[in-house]
Amino acid sequence: MKKRDQTIFSAFKWAVIEIQHAIKWGMLALIVFIGLQGLLPFMNLYIIKSLTESIGQDSLFSYISTILISWVGLILLENIISPLSQMTRIRMNESIHSHFNLLLMKKANSFSGIGVFESKSFQDEIAILRQETKNKPLNLMYIVTDSMKELVTIASILIFLGTISWWLPFIVTCSVLPQVIFSFFSEKKVWDYSLFHAEDARKMSHICSLTLDRNIAKEIRIYNFGDYFFEKFHSLGSVFYSRMRLLRKRQYFSSIPFSLLAVVGQVAAIGWILWNLKNNALSIASVIVMMQSLHFLHREVLSFIQDMNMLSPVISYFQTFKKFIEQKEMVPSSNYQLNSPVNLIEFCNVSFGYEKDDLILKNLSFSVHRGEKIAIVGANGSGKSTIIKLLCRFYDPQEGSILIDGIDLKEIDIENWRSQLSAVFQDFGRYPLSLGENISFSDSATVDKRKMDGAIKKANLTYLLEKFPEGFHTPLGKEFSGKELSPGEWQKLAISRLFFRNSPIVVMDEPTSSLDPNSEYEIFQRLILAFEGKSVFLITHRLNSVKMCDRILLLKDGRIAEEGTHQKLMALNGDYNKLFSMQASGYQEPEHALL
Repeated sequence: MKKRDQTIFSAFKWAVIEIQHAIKWGMLALIVFIGLQGLLPFMNLYIIKSLTESIGQDSLFSYISTILISWVGLILLENIISPLSQMTRIRMNESIHSHFNLLLMKKANSFSGIGVFESKSFQDEIAILRQETKNKPLNLMYIVTDSMKELVTIASILIFLGTISWWLPFIVTCSVLPQVIFSFFSEKKVWDYSLFHAEDARKMSHICSLTLDRNIAKEIRIYNFGDYFFEKFHSLGSVFYSRMRLLRKRQYFSSIPFSLLAVVGQVAAIGWILWNLKNNALSIASVIVMMQSLHFLHREVLSFIQDMNMLSPVISYFQTFKKFIEQKEMVPSSNYQLNSPVNLIEFCNVSFGYEKDDLILKNLSFSVHRGEKIAIVGANGSGKSTIIKLLCRFYDPQEGSILIDGIDLKEIDIENWRSQLSAVFQDFGRYPLSLGENISFSDSATVDKRKMDGAIKKANLTYLLEKFPEGFHTPLGKEFSGKELSPGEWQKLAISRLFFRNSPIVVMDEPTSSLDPNSEYEIFQRLILAFEGKSVFLITHRLNSVKMCDRILLLKDGRIAEEGTHQKLMALNGDYNKLFSMQASGYQEPEHALL
């Protein structure tokens, strides 16, 4: 078996097993219903054959009556089985949809690092998985069950034809099998093309979503660049879809020989029937039943081919899904547990780059003692946020090490280490949950209310409890008709999570970028009091905020260019002095200069 075929079979087997896990015993009931439905055409043919052969026999009335009663029973069975089968499918749909979404969520959450989320190939794959997970698992169940029913029907009719002539099933099977195989692999080729060009499809989807995004609706209208988005979407779509049409065209013309081969098989079978009828080798009853059998067979084979056409992209989807589920952790965890407060954090000759040949941090070394507050400043791209990502162990250094009380961070259990940290990032989350859940990430009914009161008070958001009658139970975000907050309020809410967690190490990456100067000053005063005795890492472009820190690191080209207190760095009259003086002069600009 070729490697490609093994991969397809492996993905199909894995998908069926996962569906079985999702629906458990429901699959067995569905198989019974499907098997019975698949046998109904054969039973129908048998009754027709018996009915036609009974003509001219003695005691005709009683025999036909028996056959007609059987026929009524068959119709009744079909009318009972069909709704039961449909009802079973509908009940299983919910379980399957939930199961695969949970698989996707759990796997994404299992990655300790964030490198995979910043990978282009991952973004292409996850865009497809997120979009198709609501359809493809359900499609597989319907395709598999329909195919089973069709195969049961095809097999029973072929066996029935075999009782009349042994070679009829053989010739029909050989004539249609190539068409089935071709249909499967040609459709897979189309899906693989769309997956390979997923970036184009993702760009189109993103451009479409931009025109519907409330956050940029104002800019689109002020600058009137909606038409530019339309043109961009059209140019991407014209290239992508023209290639798809060309691929479909080639697929169609390539399928013609296989379709003709299937027709030849049908013509050969019909010719054999007519020849035997002419030579009185077959009765009229047998001819009627055989022609009806070939009609049923042709119909079921066409349905099976259509299912194979639909199965191919579904299998390709599950190959992508399985590959995602089996993706290995880039930041593996160890077993060492920290059981006491951290006294010393050391970056020892750390070098790191998101691309191997492009280092962001270069041989960086510094240490932070327990209770020390340090600020990391510098130009964009100097490596400030990268230090935070390494500290949170979203990535591992390519060279050097990060030591926690002398222990390499790689040797410490990741969950245990992150339990020591609280963080607010510049791209903080805005969650469509309740006010209390946004602070605690727990059911607010089960969380210590005094702790939440303290956190929201320190973040200077107490007025929200007075503003919203439902208090901590107030839903937030317009996504689900919740209350909307201003950007500054959302950022304060992110800061309240720092206060709520109350961990010994605090990480703040541009924590006040959305706040006005007054709110920023108040928040920093509260932070100074709340984080007394804690180790604090602060990244900010607003240098007026870093004067509170015990030490300031100025990064330049991935290295520490200057280090010391605010007073010491100002006295050096270097880059920090220039940056601080430039910002200060902006606030102290003479009034006439602004006119």
